[in-house]
Amino acid sequence: MHREVIELLQDARGTSEFVFCVVLDIRGFTPFSAHVESPNVAVFIKRVFLKIIADYFPDAAYVKLMGDGLMLIVPYEEKTLAETATRVVESSFRLIEDFPGFCAGDPMLNFPVPDRLGIGISRGLACRIESAGKTLDYCGRIVNLAARLMDLARPAGVVLAGDFSLGLLSESLAEKFGSENVFIKGVAEREPTPIYYTKDLTEISAFHRQPLDQTPWTVVEAEFTFQAIRDAGDRYRWNLEKRSIDPESFTLKVTYPQATKSGQHSTFVKYWMLSELVTYRLEAGKPYVVVDFAELSKRLAEENVKPRWKVQLRLMYV
Repeated sequence: MHREVIELLQDARGTSEFVFCVVLDIRGFTPFSAHVESPNVAVFIKRVFLKIIADYFPDAAYVKLMGDGLMLIVPYEEKTLAETATRVVESSFRLIEDFPGFCAGDPMLNFPVPDRLGIGISRGLACRIESAGKTLDYCGRIVNLAARLMDLARPAGVVLAGDFSLGLLSESLAEKFGSENVFIKGVAEREPTPIYYTKDLTEISAFHRQPLDQTPWTVVEAEFTFQAIRDAGDRYRWNLEKRSIDPESFTLKVTYPQATKSGQHSTFVKYWMLSELVTYRLEAGKPYVVVDFAELSKRLAEENVKPRWKVQLRLMYV
């Protein structure tokens, strides 16, 4: 397949099109995939993506798989703008409402699956990269913006770009959205930009309400032997001195020795940047995180880390 792409790229060209860019993400997919066997994850993704494309966005001119999400491109013209805007937003609402029941009764999915989605929608001119009549990709400002808006749609819901024009929608549909001025990485880091978000589903974090170059990051560190991690139990409680203003910002850097073929400790180290193993919580107003030591132990064992070797944990959050 990569040879075909190389051949097509030789004569690729870009053309501008008016489109709606819809980017959606399955919330909770990362911890789900860490605890479910890969073939089961593949079955779930297949079921979900096929249904989304066929039943909710059948008029998408282009679909791109993005791991635990999708990018869908829906073209429009001046005379079809309002109609297409309504259809895209209504389909997004139906999708979010129906998604929890997508896999109910499926005999292949006899385990809990994620049940929430975040969706970002932008519209305007995008660059279509095509060759020999085949669309290779779409790029441009609105594609990047839709992905950033999707990230704001937490814990679920729909977020529209501020220039979407709610007047294109019916009054009953427009009333489902609230408005906010936010700061977005790579889009509006120092000056806020307006967005519309689903009032009943989406919570805009304090992180996005202040200039991103003024965001205070907190770093806490700890060191354990691999044996101590295994002995600590499945869930390790890590107390924090400061609360987080953005529970989605947590990243855990795990640094560990690299094993040689002979099983010896080499002079080099390896590291992971993880977020799926960390859960932020409050108890009586005091913040802490729970780290999935069971999964961490499993991964370290697969890397042939020995019981007495030291593992460094560095937790970073806003």
